[in-house]
Amino acid sequence: VWVDATSYCTRPLDHWLLPLMQAGFFAYAWPTPGRIMANWFMASEQGGALITRLTDELERYWQGRSTASDYFWFHYTFEWLVRTDRHFRKLWSAVPQISPDGAHAIFAARRAGTLEQGPGPDIDLGAIPLH
Repeated sequence: VWVDATSYCTRPLDHWLLPLMQAGFFAYAWPTPGRIMANWFMASEQGGALITRLTDELERYWQGRSTASDYFWFHYTFEWLVRTDRHFRKLWSAVPQISPDGAHAIFAARRAGTLEQGPGPDIDLGAIPLH
């Protein structure tokens, strides 16, 4: 499991992640229009086919580089694999396509300046396991 340090988990992973891992991998899908996946939370079974292929391609990307070509290099690499590798595309299509919109609710409230008063009635910390 990879979780960015800025994430906040409100329920144990064992309570919600396992049903999403039927394909052996999970990441939130379509965080913004045009971006196929979010990489701030990813989970994989050990030695899973999707994460293994992705890791191989990410290592190839970094050969001969010391800096990334773009902030979203990871996302572009992932999308390139989905577009060009039939097996990778099949693996990704088996992953539940869940939007991170609910997980972004606290961030959106902070950006709007309304979080200082508390999460608000529209943010159910118990229903959304990760923020």
